[in-house]
Amino acid sequence: MQDASENIRNMLEAMPLGVIEMSSDGLIDYANHYARTLGIQTERCLTELVHVDSLSNFENLVVSGNTDIQLVTDIATHHIQISRFSSNCYFIQDLSEKMALSAQLQKNKGPERKFIHDISNALTTTMGYSELINMMLEENESITGNRLATVRRYQSEVLTGFNKADTLIKDHKQGKVVSEAVPIIRRHVMIVDDERSITEFLSELMRARHYKVTAFTSSIAALQFYKENLGGVDLVIMDQIMPEMSGISLATELLACNIDLPIVLCTGDHRLISDQSSGKVRIEHFISKPIDINELTQMVSAIID
Repeated sequence: MQDASENIRNMLEAMPLGVIEMSSDGLIDYANHYARTLGIQTERCLTELVHVDSLSNFENLVVSGNTDIQLVTDIATHHIQISRFSSNCYFIQDLSEKMALSAQLQKNKGPERKFIHDISNALTTTMGYSELINMMLEENESITGNRLATVRRYQSEVLTGFNKADTLIKDHKQGKVVSEAVPIIRRHVMIVDDERSITEFLSELMRARHYKVTAFTSSIAALQFYKENLGGVDLVIMDQIMPEMSGISLATELLACNIDLPIVLCTGDHRLISDQSSGKVRIEHFISKPIDINELTQMVSAIID
């Protein structure tokens, strides 16, 4: 039976995005199959492959967490998105085809704009699951059991997203156009989480579904905004554990302003869900952590659409 580390390495090899590990002296110790197809090889220094015009972006990666850079390998030049999830490990996604496609269709109208929108939706969800995999790997040196099963499920969703984008591209080349009505009234979703990466990810996820989004990393700022815009927010998605004010405390203040405000609380504490069923907590909607994106989007749609 394979041990956990071998299971994880096999999973990384099969992932539809690049994963690389570097030694303390900057040499690439490991590059998965996706990274190798881009020409990234072990025993090379990653900075040697970064185009001179992208060096400043790459150097700021420690601060920003992710950035877009131009990579020059022996095979070709690629525009990639690179995300840092530990001191020596990175995720890589090739943006070259997407950028070329966007540039080609940017000035077009009608079905072409709809096509770009659909591709963006597919890739937004895909990158969302990639970010969740990122966070799970960051939080755990060893992943086994249910955590390993969850990472594998997220990996499957990433592959599904890329397959959907590939199908859209093929259908477009064959002249197939599928019409889809865009809601005339845009519902307003407020997102509150002290982790900026999570607010950015959830914001993109909600915008991809045509919702207006306002996001905060400060629960106090979120409460102030809501008080100043009573009636202007249709739903709130918030984390439970935040430094200034917990999710339960913030929800109590928001519901005091509007008892009918729908709130989705993201929490790993199942006791809160039990408290809700017993009437101790006034929040009606909960989503367990790690977040299941399909469950969240279906829940939001059922509440406000």
